[in-house]
Amino acid sequence: MSGAGLVDGSRLVVDRAITPCTGHIVLAYVDNQPVVKRLERSLSGWNLVSEHPGYKPIAAGTYDAIEIFGVVTWCLTPHAL
Repeated sequence: MSGAGLVDGSRLVVDRAITPCTGHIVLAYVDNQPVVKRLERSLSGWNLVSEHPGYKPIAAGTYDAIEIFGVVTWCLTPHAL
């Protein structure tokens, strides 16, 4: 998700009180594995989309369980000293 400013080592603040909608970056669990993706709506339903063009979108129905945990509201990125 470096295209969205989220890089290795970033700390995320996730708000579970916000209702996720199109365009939000969300923390989701796909078959109990955490992922951070952008939420998009398509004709077939909701998709979790990566900012990296090399990763395919995760479509609802292609996995046993997809749960949206919350919406990413802040990203804290460390800088080298």
